[in-house]
Amino acid sequence: MFSGWKLVNDMDTLIQLQSGQFALDFISNTVKLNGVPFDKEFHMLTEISAWFDKDLADNNIDKVSILKATLIVDFISTITDGKPKSRTKKIIEIKLKMKSSILTDEKEYSVDKEKTMEYHYVDKK
Repeated sequence: MFSGWKLVNDMDTLIQLQSGQFALDFISNTVKLNGVPFDKEFHMLTEISAWFDKDLADNNIDKVSILKATLIVDFISTITDGKPKSRTKKIIEIKLKMKSSILTDEKEYSVDKEKTMEYHYVDKK
């Protein structure tokens, strides 16, 4: 979900920051940017938290049994201009290196994933 189409909701934030690391904590519902609390809205935290809570409920898992649920994302965004006579005004490329982790008292589950996303800003005439 983070590296899919829903990422576009936080595109302006990622472009403005250019690079860094987001740490999303789904137990405390907090976001940190480069280790510092991030006080602006970050849509992906809301989206993933809602999905996580629903998935736990659907599988009859009590959230208190989850000790840690995080997604840590290192990202780099680059912007290039579109071709002069093209309707594409700019192209945003975001490289993501993600690590998700869920910890219970019995086991830790984690996944690493890397992905590059490309978004085209088109002049809508």
